[in-house]
Amino acid sequence: MLENKGMGLLAPGEAHTCLERLLAEGAEVATVGRMTWEALRSFCPTADAPRLRLVLAPAADVAGHTTDDLRRQLAVLPPAQARDLALRALAELAATVLQTVPERVPMERPLGELGMDSLMAAELAVLVQRHFDCAIPTIEAVANPTLTALADLVLKQQGLRAAEATLPAQQTGTRPATAGTARP
Repeated sequence: MLENKGMGLLAPGEAHTCLERLLAEGAEVATVGRMTWEALRSFCPTADAPRLRLVLAPAADVAGHTTDDLRRQLAVLPPAQARDLALRALAELAATVLQTVPERVPMERPLGELGMDSLMAAELAVLVQRHFDCAIPTIEAVANPTLTALADLVLKQQGLRAAEATLPAQQTGTRPATAGTARP
């Protein structure tokens, strides 16, 4: 019945792990659950506030690329071109959060000087996660307040992921699967 309404059950261990993390972060009020945003909107009207629409909306194209294409391009472009693409995409994302146009978001100016507060930095971190598949903690978005610094973080994560994918099995600690009989 819950699944039909866009809500699912959590295993007790999963719920406890989430709650422990939230309590360790000092959250005064917390809810742990699995649901679609449509389900949340149906019983919590504030989830449909204009401020949250940016974060909850499906990923749109950024810098002229779909999310998957953006990630592919960053992986194959030479470093200078990848950095330029990441900067253009981040400028669009920051402009969305700041409710302005990308041309008004200088690459080297701290985003805080443009009016970005910690809540907006959290929104930007969610958008970066969605488009780049990179986990930039909100504290990093605040601590590295220029688009150039954020682009460097994104590209560093992309590079680390690509390097891990190309390492031989001996360097990653994994062993290749072999055919044979299992020992008792």
